[in-house]
Amino acid sequence: MTIDILPELRDKNVADLTTGIPDELRGMTPDDLQRYVEVLDAHLRSIHQDENTGELRDKTPAEQTAFDYGLKLRDVAISRIEEHRAVQAVFARRPKAVEAAMLNLTTRDKTDPYGDVRRMSVNEARDRALRTLDDRNSSSHLSPAEKDSVERQVRTSTDIARRILVTENEAYRSAWLKMVTRPNGAMYLDEDERRAMMSWDEFRTMSEGTTTAGGFGIPVMTAA
Repeated sequence: MTIDILPELRDKNVADLTTGIPDELRGMTPDDLQRYVEVLDAHLRSIHQDENTGELRDKTPAEQTAFDYGLKLRDVAISRIEEHRAVQAVFARRPKAVEAAMLNLTTRDKTDPYGDVRRMSVNEARDRALRTLDDRNSSSHLSPAEKDSVERQVRTSTDIARRILVTENEAYRSAWLKMVTRPNGAMYLDEDERRAMMSWDEFRTMSEGTTTAGGFGIPVMTAA
């Protein structure tokens, strides 16, 4: 019994697949390619194996040529699908600053300045605090031993993690500097700085009674 070979595989040779996009795949979307691979798989199986008995078939020369061409065509289609997925994954990645800005845009409530940090899960607060700790600008004043100590605290205490998120940002630093270097410093705070200080005040209120070692994320850590 011979198999009715798909028209796009008939009288084709692997040598025909050199560089560029094969005519059979030209103009296809990723979804089109996925469906085409599924159809191609079914056809190649029918050439290779008897669907009733499971016995491997003895292919005719024309079937073998079509089978070899179909396998190569399948590889090209899958490579294009995987390339598309890889590009999509790159586009999905965002710089940390953009990620943080998007979080603020979607969750910020001016009447609840600490809400962004408070709504984070324990794991999310820990991971973001660790990323802050890894930032050279944020932790340049720490010795390696001090940095290791803070990292251990972050991993075991969500209070320390959230303290870092509230205080280790430019708005808090500039607000704190104005508050300690100018009489009536609160008068000079901009909106972001006021929010930063309100976040710290709410965090401090909610954290009363907890025992923290201080250090990296405490208000007095910034002198410049």
